[in-house]
Amino acid sequence: MATMFVAGEELQLAFDLEAQLHEIGRQIHQKSGYPFDARALRTHLQQAIEGAFAPSKFGKLEYVQPVEKGKVLGGHDFVKESRRLANEAKVETLGDEAYDFYKKKENQHLLPGKETGINVVVFVEAQVASGGSRSVRYLCRDGAGWDEDYIWLGYDFGDSCAAAVSQVGPKISES
Repeated sequence: MATMFVAGEELQLAFDLEAQLHEIGRQIHQKSGYPFDARALRTHLQQAIEGAFAPSKFGKLEYVQPVEKGKVLGGHDFVKESRRLANEAKVETLGDEAYDFYKKKENQHLLPGKETGINVVVFVEAQVASGGSRSVRYLCRDGAGWDEDYIWLGYDFGDSCAAAVSQVGPKISES
């Protein structure tokens, strides 16, 4: 096996993980014993060793594309059409909670790949009021990663924009 050196954020993460494992060890050896279900702890630790982490409420992002190829939609129409498509597919458009999850670097691998042509993921239920105008939060592809921002609903949305939807219901996108 090759020797790996850890630096920067990865080094801090290693220290943080080690501290958490030490805390579990400290709790196990308390006079009063481990205050929680030790058998469940053993099961979860083994799953972590095997990389079988508990699934999040959110997984690989599903989306609808309300804009036809080569066309644009105004922001208000984009939101309306996104909701209509989601309703037809028996899923829901997503808001702040999903936005906060997917904007984290460690979750961005769950966003659409470059091959999909999706460069902007809009969370139509994550609306912001700014100076009397309504905007929606979105993630925009920036090289290998994604940047977070919000956009005024008075702007046009192109065919590389998609609306994030829930995974409750049938699979609706191929990404």
